[in-house]
Amino acid sequence: MAKTDSSLQSSINSVRLSAAEVDSILDQLDAAEERIRGNLRQAPRFRYRNTIAVHMQQPGSSSRVAFRVPTRNISTGGLSLLHGGFVHSGTNCLVQLISVHGAWSGVGGVVTHCHYLEGRIHEVGLAFEQAIDPFDFTSDAVRSSVLLAEEDPTTARLVAFHLSRLQADVDWAENGRVAVDKALAASYDVVLMDIEMPVLGGLEAIAELRRRGYCGPIVAVTAMTGPGDRSRCLDAGADRYMAKPWARPELAELLKWLKEEPLLSTMTGQPAMAELIATFVSDLPTTIRDIEEAVSDNDAHRVEQLARQIKGKGDGFGFEFISVAGANLEKGLLNGRALDNLRTEIAELISLCQAARAPACEPGG
Repeated sequence: MAKTDSSLQSSINSVRLSAAEVDSILDQLDAAEERIRGNLRQAPRFRYRNTIAVHMQQPGSSSRVAFRVPTRNISTGGLSLLHGGFVHSGTNCLVQLISVHGAWSGVGGVVTHCHYLEGRIHEVGLAFEQAIDPFDFTSDAVRSSVLLAEEDPTTARLVAFHLSRLQADVDWAENGRVAVDKALAASYDVVLMDIEMPVLGGLEAIAELRRRGYCGPIVAVTAMTGPGDRSRCLDAGADRYMAKPWARPELAELLKWLKEEPLLSTMTGQPAMAELIATFVSDLPTTIRDIEEAVSDNDAHRVEQLARQIKGKGDGFGFEFISVAGANLEKGLLNGRALDNLRTEIAELISLCQAARAPACEPGG
Protein backbone atom coordinates (compact mmCIF):
# COMPACT_ATOMS: atom_id res chain seq x y z
CA MET A 1 0.00 0.00 0.00
CA ALA A 2 1.32 3.45 -0.95
CA LYS A 3 2.48 5.61 1.94
CA THR A 4 0.50 8.88 2.26
CA ASP A 5 2.51 12.07 1.91
CA SER A 6 2.24 14.13 5.12
CA SER A 7 1.84 17.39 3.18
CA LEU A 8 -1.19 15.90 1.40
CA GLN A 9 -2.89 15.27 4.74
CA SER A 10 -2.24 18.81 5.98
CA SER A 11 -3.06 20.61 2.70
CA ILE A 12 -6.16 22.67 1.86
CA ASN A 13 -8.74 20.87 -0.27
CA SER A 14 -8.70 23.10 -3.33
CA VAL A 15 -11.46 21.49 -5.43
CA ARG A 16 -14.62 20.81 -3.44
CA LEU A 17 -16.24 18.41 -5.89
CA SER A 18 -17.00 14.70 -5.75
CA ALA A 19 -14.64 12.26 -7.48
CA ALA A 20 -17.30 11.68 -10.15
CA GLU A 21 -17.62 15.43 -10.83
CA VAL A 22 -13.84 15.81 -11.09
CA ASP A 23 -13.62 12.85 -13.49
CA SER A 24 -16.39 14.36 -15.62
CA ILE A 25 -14.49 17.65 -15.97
CA LEU A 26 -11.22 15.87 -16.79
CA ASP A 27 -12.97 13.61 -19.32
CA GLN A 28 -14.44 16.67 -21.07
CA LEU A 29 -11.03 18.35 -21.22
CA ASP A 30 -9.41 15.18 -22.61
CA ALA A 31 -12.16 14.76 -25.24
CA ALA A 32 -11.86 18.40 -26.35
CA GLU A 33 -8.08 18.11 -26.69
CA GLU A 34 -8.40 14.82 -28.59
CA ARG A 35 -10.55 16.56 -31.22
CA ILE A 36 -7.83 19.12 -31.91
CA ARG A 37 -4.81 16.90 -31.39
CA GLY A 38 -1.81 17.51 -33.62
CA ASN A 39 -1.69 20.92 -32.08
CA LEU A 40 0.75 23.02 -30.16
CA ARG A 41 2.57 20.67 -27.85
CA GLN A 42 5.83 19.09 -28.84
CA ALA A 43 6.31 16.90 -25.75
CA PRO A 44 3.66 14.16 -25.49
CA ARG A 45 1.40 14.31 -22.46
CA PHE A 46 0.19 11.24 -20.62
CA ARG A 47 -2.89 10.68 -18.51
CA TYR A 48 -1.99 11.19 -14.84
CA ARG A 49 -4.97 11.24 -12.52
CA ASN A 50 -4.02 11.48 -8.88
CA THR A 51 -4.65 13.70 -5.90
CA ILE A 52 -1.41 15.40 -4.92
CA ALA A 53 -0.14 18.28 -2.78
CA VAL A 54 1.10 21.44 -4.52
CA HIS A 55 2.83 24.11 -2.42
CA MET A 56 2.19 27.50 -4.09
CA GLN A 57 4.05 30.74 -3.44
CA GLN A 58 2.21 33.63 -5.06
CA PRO A 59 4.33 36.46 -6.52
CA GLY A 60 5.20 38.95 -3.77
CA SER A 61 4.55 36.44 -0.97
CA SER A 62 7.27 35.01 1.27
CA SER A 63 5.37 31.84 2.25
CA ARG A 64 3.93 28.82 0.51
CA VAL A 65 0.43 27.39 0.93
CA ALA A 66 -0.18 23.66 0.37
CA PHE A 67 -3.23 22.73 -1.69
CA ARG A 68 -4.68 19.27 -2.31
CA VAL A 69 -5.51 19.12 -6.04
CA PRO A 70 -6.54 16.58 -8.69
CA THR A 71 -4.15 16.19 -11.62
CA ARG A 72 -4.99 15.63 -15.28
CA ASN A 73 -1.87 14.80 -17.28
CA ILE A 74 1.92 14.95 -17.16
CA SER A 75 4.83 15.36 -19.57
CA THR A 76 8.60 15.50 -19.38
CA GLY A 77 8.40 19.20 -18.68
CA GLY A 78 5.11 19.90 -16.97
CA LEU A 79 1.81 19.03 -15.34
CA SER A 80 -1.86 19.96 -15.71
CA LEU A 81 -4.15 20.12 -12.65
CA LEU A 82 -7.45 21.53 -11.40
CA HIS A 83 -7.50 24.28 -8.78
CA GLY A 84 -10.36 25.97 -6.94
CA GLY A 85 -9.35 29.54 -7.76
CA PHE A 86 -7.26 31.76 -10.00
CA VAL A 87 -3.47 31.42 -9.85
CA HIS A 88 -1.11 34.06 -11.28
CA SER A 89 1.35 33.06 -13.99
CA GLY A 90 4.84 32.94 -12.51
CA THR A 91 3.67 31.47 -9.21
CA ASN A 92 6.41 29.22 -7.83
CA CYS A 93 5.36 25.73 -6.77
CA LEU A 94 6.69 22.57 -5.19
CA VAL A 95 4.78 19.59 -6.59
CA GLN A 96 4.58 16.31 -4.66
CA LEU A 97 4.29 13.73 -7.46
CA ILE A 98 3.42 10.10 -6.69
CA SER A 99 5.22 7.40 -8.68
CA VAL A 100 3.87 4.12 -10.03
CA HIS A 101 5.52 2.47 -7.01
CA GLY A 102 3.63 4.72 -4.57
CA ALA A 103 6.69 6.82 -3.66
CA TRP A 104 6.50 10.61 -3.35
CA SER A 105 8.88 12.93 -5.18
CA GLY A 106 9.16 16.71 -4.85
CA VAL A 107 9.57 18.65 -8.10
CA GLY A 108 9.93 22.41 -8.41
CA GLY A 109 7.81 24.26 -10.95
CA VAL A 110 6.20 27.51 -12.03
CA VAL A 111 2.64 28.30 -13.19
CA THR A 112 2.52 29.02 -16.93
CA HIS A 113 -1.22 29.55 -17.37
CA CYS A 114 -4.55 29.39 -15.54
CA HIS A 115 -7.80 28.89 -17.50
CA TYR A 116 -11.28 29.32 -16.03
CA LEU A 117 -13.55 26.28 -16.47
CA GLU A 118 -16.69 26.54 -14.33
CA GLY A 119 -17.78 27.63 -10.85
CA ARG A 120 -14.48 28.34 -9.08
CA ILE A 121 -12.62 25.62 -10.99
CA HIS A 122 -9.58 26.50 -13.10
CA GLU A 123 -7.18 24.36 -15.09
CA VAL A 124 -3.61 25.25 -14.13
CA GLY A 125 -0.54 24.42 -16.20
CA LEU A 126 2.86 24.04 -14.52
CA ALA A 127 6.32 23.89 -16.08
CA PHE A 128 8.86 21.86 -14.14
CA GLU A 129 12.20 23.42 -13.27
CA GLN A 130 13.89 20.13 -14.12
CA ALA A 131 12.75 17.52 -16.63
CA ILE A 132 11.22 14.34 -15.24
CA ASP A 133 10.54 10.96 -16.82
CA PRO A 134 6.74 10.47 -17.10
CA PHE A 135 7.42 6.73 -17.18
CA ASP A 136 8.17 6.89 -13.42
CA PHE A 137 4.74 8.34 -12.65
CA THR A 138 2.20 6.84 -15.04
CA SER A 139 1.94 3.52 -16.84
CA ASP A 140 0.33 5.37 -19.77
CA ALA A 141 3.83 6.52 -20.73
CA VAL A 142 4.89 2.90 -21.24
CA ARG A 143 5.02 1.95 -24.93
CA SER A 144 3.55 -1.42 -25.84
CA SER A 145 4.71 -3.72 -28.62
CA VAL A 146 1.80 -5.32 -30.51
CA LEU A 147 1.72 -8.02 -33.17
CA LEU A 148 -1.47 -7.46 -35.18
CA ALA A 149 -2.68 -10.49 -37.15
CA GLU A 150 -5.33 -9.10 -39.51
CA GLU A 151 -5.95 -10.18 -43.12
CA ASP A 152 -7.31 -6.90 -44.50
CA PRO A 153 -4.56 -4.27 -44.98
CA THR A 154 -6.97 -1.32 -44.77
CA THR A 155 -8.38 -2.55 -41.47
CA ALA A 156 -4.85 -3.24 -40.23
CA ARG A 157 -3.82 0.35 -41.00
CA LEU A 158 -6.84 1.68 -39.11
CA VAL A 159 -6.15 -0.49 -36.05
CA ALA A 160 -2.45 0.44 -36.16
CA PHE A 161 -3.43 4.12 -36.26
CA HIS A 162 -5.58 3.76 -33.13
CA LEU A 163 -2.89 1.76 -31.35
CA SER A 164 -0.19 4.30 -32.21
CA ARG A 165 -2.25 7.00 -30.50
CA LEU A 166 -2.34 4.75 -27.46
CA GLN A 167 1.44 4.48 -27.12
CA ALA A 168 1.81 1.20 -29.02
CA ASP A 169 4.26 0.09 -31.71
CA VAL A 170 2.56 -2.26 -34.18
CA ASP A 171 3.93 -5.06 -36.35
CA TRP A 172 1.51 -6.50 -38.93
CA ALA A 173 1.02 -10.12 -39.95
CA GLU A 174 -1.24 -10.69 -42.98
CA ASN A 175 -1.95 -14.37 -42.31
CA GLY A 176 -1.78 -16.91 -39.52
CA ARG A 177 1.48 -18.51 -40.64
CA VAL A 178 3.28 -15.15 -40.73
CA ALA A 179 1.82 -14.36 -37.30
CA VAL A 180 3.25 -17.57 -35.82
CA ASP A 181 6.67 -16.98 -37.39
CA LYS A 182 6.84 -13.38 -36.18
CA ALA A 183 5.65 -14.18 -32.66
CA LEU A 184 8.33 -16.84 -32.31
CA ALA A 185 11.07 -14.67 -33.79
CA ALA A 186 10.55 -11.51 -31.67
CA SER A 187 9.05 -10.39 -28.37
CA TYR A 188 5.67 -8.64 -28.21
CA ASP A 189 3.64 -7.44 -25.27
CA VAL A 190 0.55 -8.94 -26.90
CA VAL A 191 -0.54 -10.78 -30.04
CA LEU A 192 -3.91 -9.66 -31.44
CA MET A 193 -5.05 -12.66 -33.49
CA ASP A 194 -7.99 -12.36 -35.85
CA ILE A 195 -9.64 -15.77 -35.98
CA GLU A 196 -10.60 -15.56 -39.67
CA MET A 197 -7.07 -15.66 -41.11
CA PRO A 198 -5.85 -17.17 -44.42
CA VAL A 199 -3.11 -19.81 -44.83
CA LEU A 200 -3.38 -20.78 -41.16
CA GLY A 201 -6.54 -19.99 -39.20
CA GLY A 202 -6.35 -17.90 -36.07
CA LEU A 203 -7.37 -20.68 -33.69
CA GLU A 204 -4.85 -23.04 -35.28
CA ALA A 205 -2.16 -20.34 -35.07
CA ILE A 206 -2.86 -19.78 -31.36
CA ALA A 207 -2.78 -23.52 -30.66
CA GLU A 208 0.52 -23.90 -32.54
CA LEU A 209 2.11 -21.03 -30.62
CA ARG A 210 1.14 -22.63 -27.33
CA ARG A 211 2.42 -26.04 -28.46
CA ARG A 212 5.74 -24.46 -29.34
CA GLY A 213 6.13 -22.93 -25.89
CA TYR A 214 4.94 -19.36 -26.56
CA CYS A 215 3.87 -17.89 -23.20
CA GLY A 216 3.07 -14.29 -24.12
CA PRO A 217 -0.46 -12.81 -23.96
CA ILE A 218 -2.66 -13.66 -26.96
CA VAL A 219 -6.02 -11.98 -27.57
CA ALA A 220 -8.42 -13.68 -29.99
CA VAL A 221 -10.38 -11.20 -32.11
CA THR A 222 -13.45 -12.29 -34.05
CA ALA A 223 -16.77 -11.12 -35.47
CA MET A 224 -18.25 -14.43 -34.34
CA THR A 225 -20.03 -13.75 -31.06
CA GLY A 226 -22.35 -16.73 -30.85
CA PRO A 227 -22.63 -19.15 -27.92
CA GLY A 228 -19.41 -21.07 -27.45
CA ASP A 229 -17.20 -18.78 -29.58
CA ARG A 230 -15.48 -17.28 -26.54
CA SER A 231 -14.85 -20.74 -25.07
CA ARG A 232 -13.38 -22.00 -28.34
CA CYS A 233 -10.90 -19.11 -28.39
CA LEU A 234 -9.86 -19.61 -24.78
CA ASP A 235 -9.62 -23.38 -25.23
CA ALA A 236 -7.22 -22.85 -28.13
CA GLY A 237 -4.89 -20.97 -25.80
CA ALA A 238 -5.99 -17.32 -26.00
CA ASP A 239 -5.81 -15.27 -22.79
CA ARG A 240 -8.67 -12.97 -23.74
CA TYR A 241 -11.43 -12.64 -26.30
CA MET A 242 -12.32 -9.42 -28.14
CA ALA A 243 -15.35 -8.99 -30.39
CA LYS A 244 -15.16 -7.16 -33.71
CA PRO A 245 -15.49 -4.53 -35.06
CA TRP A 246 -12.22 -3.06 -33.83
CA ALA A 247 -12.97 -0.11 -31.54
CA ARG A 248 -10.60 2.33 -29.91
CA PRO A 249 -12.15 2.16 -26.41
CA GLU A 250 -11.69 -1.62 -26.34
CA LEU A 251 -8.12 -1.28 -27.62
CA ALA A 252 -7.42 1.31 -24.92
CA GLU A 253 -8.83 -1.03 -22.28
CA LEU A 254 -6.65 -3.85 -23.60
CA LEU A 255 -3.47 -1.76 -23.37
CA LYS A 256 -4.50 -0.61 -19.91
CA TRP A 257 -4.68 -4.29 -18.92
CA LEU A 258 -1.18 -4.84 -20.30
CA LYS A 259 0.22 -1.79 -18.53
CA GLU A 260 -1.40 -2.28 -15.15
CA GLU A 261 1.84 -3.29 -13.48
CA PRO A 262 4.94 -2.40 -15.50
CA LEU A 263 8.02 -3.66 -13.67
CA LEU A 264 10.54 -0.88 -13.10
CA SER A 265 14.06 -1.22 -11.77
CA THR A 266 14.53 -0.06 -8.19
CA MET A 267 17.61 1.73 -9.58
CA THR A 268 15.64 3.75 -12.14
CA GLY A 269 16.40 7.04 -10.35
CA GLN A 270 20.17 6.54 -10.64
CA PRO A 271 21.37 8.24 -13.87
CA ALA A 272 24.57 6.20 -13.98
CA MET A 273 22.49 3.00 -14.20
CA ALA A 274 20.14 4.11 -16.98
CA GLU A 275 22.12 2.68 -19.90
CA LEU A 276 22.90 -0.56 -18.06
CA ILE A 277 19.23 -1.07 -17.14
CA ALA A 278 18.20 -0.40 -20.76
CA THR A 279 20.69 -3.00 -22.01
CA PHE A 280 19.49 -5.59 -19.50
CA VAL A 281 15.85 -5.01 -20.48
CA SER A 282 16.63 -5.11 -24.21
CA ASP A 283 18.24 -8.55 -23.74
CA LEU A 284 15.21 -10.03 -21.96
CA PRO A 285 13.22 -10.90 -25.14
CA THR A 286 16.07 -13.22 -26.20
CA THR A 287 16.06 -14.82 -22.75
CA ILE A 288 12.28 -15.29 -22.92
CA ARG A 289 12.50 -16.97 -26.31
CA ASP A 290 15.36 -19.22 -25.14
CA ILE A 291 13.24 -20.36 -22.19
CA GLU A 292 10.22 -20.99 -24.40
CA GLU A 293 12.29 -23.04 -26.87
CA ALA A 294 13.86 -25.08 -24.06
CA VAL A 295 10.41 -25.77 -22.61
CA SER A 296 9.12 -26.77 -26.05
CA ASP A 297 12.08 -29.17 -26.40
CA ASN A 298 11.49 -30.47 -22.84
CA ASP A 299 15.11 -29.56 -22.09
CA ALA A 300 15.03 -29.24 -18.30
CA HIS A 301 18.80 -28.81 -18.04
CA ARG A 302 18.73 -25.80 -20.39
CA VAL A 303 15.79 -24.24 -18.53
CA GLU A 304 17.71 -24.67 -15.28
CA GLN A 305 20.75 -22.90 -16.77
CA LEU A 306 18.65 -19.99 -18.01
CA ALA A 307 16.83 -19.69 -14.68
CA ARG A 308 20.16 -19.57 -12.85
CA GLN A 309 21.50 -16.90 -15.21
CA ILE A 310 18.48 -14.62 -14.84
CA LYS A 311 18.50 -15.18 -11.07
CA GLY A 312 22.08 -13.92 -10.95
CA LYS A 313 21.49 -10.87 -13.14
CA GLY A 314 18.14 -9.50 -11.95
CA ASP A 315 19.25 -8.19 -8.55
CA GLY A 316 22.19 -6.33 -10.03
CA PHE A 317 19.94 -4.24 -12.26
CA GLY A 318 17.24 -3.58 -9.66
CA PHE A 319 14.81 -6.30 -10.80
CA GLU A 320 14.65 -8.32 -7.59
CA PHE A 321 11.31 -9.93 -8.48
CA ILE A 322 12.85 -11.42 -11.62
CA SER A 323 15.70 -12.86 -9.55
CA VAL A 324 13.24 -14.41 -7.10
CA ALA A 325 11.21 -15.96 -9.93
CA GLY A 326 14.39 -17.35 -11.51
CA ALA A 327 15.45 -18.80 -8.16
CA ASN A 328 12.05 -20.45 -7.66
CA LEU A 329 12.21 -22.10 -11.08
CA GLU A 330 15.80 -23.23 -10.57
CA LYS A 331 14.96 -24.66 -7.14
CA GLY A 332 12.06 -26.63 -8.54
CA LEU A 333 14.25 -28.22 -11.21
CA LEU A 334 17.05 -28.97 -8.74
CA ASN A 335 14.48 -30.72 -6.57
CA GLY A 336 13.65 -33.03 -9.46
CA ARG A 337 10.31 -31.57 -10.54
CA ALA A 338 9.40 -32.09 -14.20
CA LEU A 339 8.83 -29.11 -16.49
CA ASP A 340 5.14 -30.01 -16.79
CA ASN A 341 4.84 -29.50 -13.03
CA LEU A 342 6.58 -26.12 -13.16
CA ARG A 343 4.25 -24.34 -15.58
CA THR A 344 3.26 -21.77 -12.96
CA GLU A 345 6.90 -20.92 -12.12
CA ILE A 346 7.82 -20.70 -15.82
CA ALA A 347 4.85 -18.46 -16.63
CA GLU A 348 5.65 -16.19 -13.65
CA LEU A 349 9.27 -15.72 -14.72
CA ILE A 350 8.34 -14.98 -18.33
CA SER A 351 5.55 -12.61 -17.27
CA LEU A 352 7.94 -10.60 -15.09
CA CYS A 353 10.54 -10.44 -17.87
CA GLN A 354 7.87 -9.17 -20.27
CA ALA A 355 6.71 -6.54 -17.78
CA ALA A 356 10.24 -5.17 -17.20
CA ARG A 357 10.78 -1.66 -18.55
CA ALA A 358 13.80 0.59 -18.81
CA PRO A 359 13.42 4.35 -18.22
CA ALA A 360 11.45 5.84 -21.11
CA CYS A 361 13.84 8.73 -21.58
CA GLU A 362 16.74 10.51 -19.95
CA PRO A 363 15.34 13.56 -18.12
CA GLY A 364 17.02 16.67 -19.30
CA GLY A 365 18.37 14.94 -22.38
